[in-house]
Amino acid sequence: DMYRLTAEYDTAILVSGDQDFVYPVDLIQQQGKQVNIVGLDKMTNDELKGICNKFYNLSAIASDITQEYYQYVA
Repeated sequence: DMYRLTAEYDTAILVSGDQDFVYPVDLIQQQGKQVNIVGLDKMTNDELKGICNKFYNLSAIASDITQEYYQYVA
């Protein structure tokens, strides 16, 4: 549970675009924590994108992730 563990971290990374996370993200930020979201732009709720500290569009970084993965596997 991200909220109960706020004493254990400075930044939470949420890999979801679900609107249900808007309220929990707001609560976590009220505790002075950063919340970054990783998701697909078209599938991530606009309000969630608006309140997070940073949004990483998975579609935009997919080629970078794939290239880095294959560098380590090869």
